[in-house]
Amino acid sequence: MIRKSIPSVLTSMNILCGFLSLLVEPKIGIILILVGGIFDVFDGAVARLLNAQSEFGKQLDSLADIVSFAVAPAFILSQFIEEPYHYLVCIIPILGGIRLAKYNLEGESNYWFEGMPTPASAMLYLGIAIALINGLIITDVFLLLIIVIVSLFNVSPIAMFSFKGIRKDKYTSIFIGLCILSGLLASFYNINFALLAGMITYVVLCFAYHLLLRNNSKA
Repeated sequence: MIRKSIPSVLTSMNILCGFLSLLVEPKIGIILILVGGIFDVFDGAVARLLNAQSEFGKQLDSLADIVSFAVAPAFILSQFIEEPYHYLVCIIPILGGIRLAKYNLEGESNYWFEGMPTPASAMLYLGIAIALINGLIITDVFLLLIIVIVSLFNVSPIAMFSFKGIRKDKYTSIFIGLCILSGLLASFYNINFALLAGMITYVVLCFAYHLLLRNNSKA
């Protein structure tokens, strides 16, 4: 019984990190969400290792995701947008919740996602927030436009590669390597832009990945 509860404990720590990020300044909140992301990676890995996967764990994981990777990033980004326009960030948890519900009902491919996963969009939002804290200047309108576009990616039919495909899909390893390389190159210029650069590369390459899958399916 204790063994089967370990993944849920890790998932609960993700929820805790997401909630605590709402109570602190953005810099600390970003760190807490990133820590929550680590718990999100390991809860599934531990569940598989212990053979403790369950429907309960799946549902709890989605609840954690909507807190840590939708509500929390939306709150942080709202701090950089003037009133009353900052309320428009509500689109992040709304479409993020729709994406998670769709995932729970329909499932996904073994090695790619249909639509942008909420953890991935959260990392993009955090990359933007880190850049804003460290001198990036963009208008509220442009920031809200980015938020709308990324939120629509969450519920889009675009195929987006995932780490699950490293051993199953020949393009995934190359594309993930390019994302990491992009982040590393950006870090030489300014480490505060590394996450944003890596995530922008991810989004761009996902369009290429979607086209590759579509063309292969027609072949």
